[in-house]
Amino acid sequence: MIHWKNNHPPSAPFYANIFNNYISDDLDGYKEMDELTLELVHKIDGFLGWESQKSEGRGSFISYWKSKEAIDEWRQSLLHF
Repeated sequence: MIHWKNNHPPSAPFYANIFNNYISDDLDGYKEMDELTLELVHKIDGFLGWESQKSEGRGSFISYWKSKEAIDEWRQSLLHF
């Protein structure tokens, strides 16, 4: 399920940024960092929404953006490193 910002699907075109990962057995602090990340990303102009899924030790996170410039702003955030 896509969690659109302000519960409103955007009009096309927009961009999707896809991150795939292996899920660690040690998830201590993960939930808190996830919440902080989502709180901060909502403040970036051009962020449209997100969705994630986990299966068989792997995860995928997809974020949706209005522009490549908005993606670059998030990519350059210190929290993103």
